[in-house]
Amino acid sequence: GDDYIDKTMCARLYDTIKQTGADMVVCGIDNVEENGEKIEELNSDSPLVCGIMSKEDYKRALLKKGNWYYAVAWNKLYKKELFSSVKYPVGKIHEDEHTIHHIVEACTNIAVIEDRLYCYVNHASSITHKAYSVKRLEILTALFDRSLFYMETSTADDIVVASVIGAIKTIYTSYTKADMKNVEFKECYRKLPKELKSLIRKTLSLKMSAAKRAFLCANLISPCLVGRVVTVFKKF
Repeated sequence: GDDYIDKTMCARLYDTIKQTGADMVVCGIDNVEENGEKIEELNSDSPLVCGIMSKEDYKRALLKKGNWYYAVAWNKLYKKELFSSVKYPVGKIHEDEHTIHHIVEACTNIAVIEDRLYCYVNHASSITHKAYSVKRLEILTALFDRSLFYMETSTADDIVVASVIGAIKTIYTSYTKADMKNVEFKECYRKLPKELKSLIRKTLSLKMSAAKRAFLCANLISPCLVGRVVTVFKKF
């Protein structure tokens, strides 16, 4: 709750929506220390591409490095109509990851501006700095649901495939951080192979490169190979 915004943020985002007719506008983020000092190495690494984006372009942006700029809820202004059927889940962390694809699907166009109007305070009590807990695995449910949602809404094959591969890589990353002596972690990972295999089978019907198909098939045969396969396919 220590974050703050530029005093002009709301007005500038509102003006952008009025000028462009976009359904949602995204602004840049100023990463700052708790003492207010800017973290320039993070601020200079912004992935935002300014201009008007279609929903398909935005979905692709969600797959790129630094995609959290596009996923988080708080550096954006939305038309209220977007939330006529979309709601943030109650009691979830990563609630924006559970929701952003539904919001994007309801948009026609999205505006992105480079102005860093939201100030994100990096402090030790944030989710990303705390010890890795079972609750953090909710991100996997969000990514699985997003991939299935893309399939249901006739999203381009390359986006769906990349989304599924991204989810698989997140499983591997989470496994390296989890305390596997913890019974709750063990139970969560015990259930994953069944869900993952179901998702992969649906994905294999889509168009993709031979390399990506091999990656998915390897995980279909044995999800335990994920770590090794990810190492080989880093170029994705």
